[in-house]
Amino acid sequence: MAYTLLQMCEIVQKDCDLQSSTGSLTTGSRRVEPADIKRKIGEVVKIVQAHIHNLYADYFQVGPIALNVIAGTAEYALPASIYLNKVRRFFYNNGSLKYTIDRITDIDDTQDVEAADDYRYMIIDNGTAQRIRIYPTPRETTATFFTLWFYRRAKALTLDADIMDIPDEFEDTVLSGSKYRALMKEINNPLRQMYKDEYGEGLALMIETLKKRFPDKQGEQIEPDTSFYEVSVA
Repeated sequence: MAYTLLQMCEIVQKDCDLQSSTGSLTTGSRRVEPADIKRKIGEVVKIVQAHIHNLYADYFQVGPIALNVIAGTAEYALPASIYLNKVRRFFYNNGSLKYTIDRITDIDDTQDVEAADDYRYMIIDNGTAQRIRIYPTPRETTATFFTLWFYRRAKALTLDADIMDIPDEFEDTVLSGSKYRALMKEINNPLRQMYKDEYGEGLALMIETLKKRFPDKQGEQIEPDTSFYEVSVA
């Protein structure tokens, strides 16, 4: 099921015996308050989403999103929900001409751009935010010719009613990780080790599951390079 932040917090409180002395979930225990638990849940969501992005980022793929381009303006804001500026594809299509807008990987190439060239792009930092810069500077004003596909972040859980959008199959991993991290101050609590083990097993199973995902319309199994992977629980 899709849990709200409040539901997840209450599950962690009950399973870890972190209610107040009167059994109140709203107050929480003196050791760990509800706000602390919600923060721990957020930390685990970030860890789990990082694994998903590394192994099967298409789960978080978004698009096409039209970019409103103005003639003479080169820089544009990235989508607010983009994850680590991961652009999946950038396309140009004016009806008669269409192509993939390639990313410039060598900054020296920006010195050789001509005004009539096909568009390319870079992600740059202008001192206040990271933005997408189009080369050459757009020569047309359009709300439809430029479209972007990108990878988004998992939903940030800030309000009690916010619903976690990590895949249902991995909700228990988020919960066990949240329980473990909620008990970080209680080194001798036997529940801490139990939930640490559950969390580690859940992460390992999740990674193995994501490694075996199949891309749409392809018969070949996705086999990412996971040689750098060593599951650790933090």
